[in-house]
Amino acid sequence: DSQHVADNMPISLDTLAYDSAFVIEQNIRLYQDSEADFDARSSFYDVAMGDADPLGITVEQKVLSWSDAGDWLIVEYRIINTGRDTLASPTVGIFADWNIENVANNRMATDASRKLSYAWSTTSGRYAGYSLLTEGEALISAMEVDSTGPNDLTDASKFAYLSGALQQDSAGLTADGTNVAGFLSVRLDSLPFGESRKVAFALLGGAGLGDLQTHHDAALAHYQEYLAAPPSLSAVEVCADQEALIDPVEG
Repeated sequence: DSQHVADNMPISLDTLAYDSAFVIEQNIRLYQDSEADFDARSSFYDVAMGDADPLGITVEQKVLSWSDAGDWLIVEYRIINTGRDTLASPTVGIFADWNIENVANNRMATDASRKLSYAWSTTSGRYAGYSLLTEGEALISAMEVDSTGPNDLTDASKFAYLSGALQQDSAGLTADGTNVAGFLSVRLDSLPFGESRKVAFALLGGAGLGDLQTHHDAALAHYQEYLAAPPSLSAVEVCADQEALIDPVEG
């Protein structure tokens, strides 16, 4: 609910003041034993903000790319419930304040079949977007930023955008566009204590919608191959006529 929102995103698009509900646990570092050509990892956890208790989550983040990738990369978040209670249908999402060249000439639209929300400049034709790569319904909220302000983002409004209460698939479609921003999120199943869920997004760039669609398709294919080939952490040899119990320390 709106009393339990954890984020490090702006609280105002006018002053660029930020919330700081997440604290770094592990600084970003390169990971070598990976199916991806570039694999950077970090982790962070949420802390109490104001009168609200923390959700009790740790987030393990990966940034993935490949040598044959175009203008795209993948960001994966593993959400771990480290609190005491089950999280009922938590929502996970990302936010973008699309400032593509002249911010007054931006537009947003959606390719629902690819769970893709994108923005572009009406003057230069440059495109950027993000898409959901994992299972679940993509909740897309496109918004117009008022040039005269105020453009405050309270926890209540963030929750409304992330939860899908203010879904809108386009923005800035009148005249030559306007200043736009947006949310892309997904609602997860209930998350009991000690369990985790993965959510992955592709961040895309290109010279047109066709580029973004091609890059999304490539990112999705690479990510599915990545998930299908996890690294081998160790090798165990067991005789054919003996029983074996494998009990990893970290489960």
